[in-house]
Amino acid sequence: MPFRDVVNLYDVKNNPDRGKPVEISIFWTRDGMVSVIYVNDYPSAVVDFKEKSCFCRTGLPLVQPGMDWSLNGHEWNEAKFEKIASK
Repeated sequence: MPFRDVVNLYDVKNNPDRGKPVEISIFWTRDGMVSVIYVNDYPSAVVDFKEKSCFCRTGLPLVQPGMDWSLNGHEWNEAKFEKIASK
């Protein structure tokens, strides 16, 4: 199965906790269509399989030509995250 999208979760170079262990956890909505990826208990990315979109704190990478997901980019969407987190 080909990759559908990719987001940048963690930048070692610019991280104030550089050198410390990193814990990754994934929260799934009950319907299994959305996941929130946490880095050290901090929400860092959202993957929405129904809407074919991903967004993350870094907003990277830029959308690549030929990709059919995240056509509006990977910029963090706080309103959408809050809606998912309240479920």
